[in-house]
Amino acid sequence: MPKNTGFKKIVENLRTTIISDKIDLLLFRGEDIPALVEEFSAKNLLVLGITGEDLYSEYLLKVNNKSNLKIIRKGIWDDSAFIFRKPTLSLLLPKNKKLADFSVLKFAVNKKYRQLAMQFLQKKYSAMPEMLLFNGETEQAVKQGLAEACIDVVCTGKTAFDLGLYVSETIFFSDFVLIGRGVE
Repeated sequence: MPKNTGFKKIVENLRTTIISDKIDLLLFRGEDIPALVEEFSAKNLLVLGITGEDLYSEYLLKVNNKSNLKIIRKGIWDDSAFIFRKPTLSLLLPKNKKLADFSVLKFAVNKKYRQLAMQFLQKKYSAMPEMLLFNGETEQAVKQGLAEACIDVVCTGKTAFDLGLYVSETIFFSDFVLIGRGVE
């Protein structure tokens, strides 16, 4: 189970509906769940994980789709407080700017979305632009002049708005997924 704050409602719902006292519930960061499920499954343990669809896709890109994990069930994320009703990996730019306004581009990227960001940028540009990787507060890199744009997940949009940024493009809309080892 992810321990990220956005999953609190999901975890509480699962605790009351499908989790019994006979099942161990472990909490880890959402981005660590796919690798942990893969590791435990390799030891022939029956294990399932819940994470964001974006984080699962990031993991698959990282391992070049060489994984025994499969999506067992997809849950729809629907939060009326979120701009797109779900976490959305987005390209953020300063207000009143477009990508065409910059002759040289540096992108600040949240590390946990490195592969998805690379995939997006490779489709957009013939030469890969420079990426600066951050563990958090990625939007600050634009505010501080370290990068012209950033790629990170937007939920309510408050942080972006407070820093004078807007969503220029959406990259990945994320629901949550229940993952486990696929049948071989």
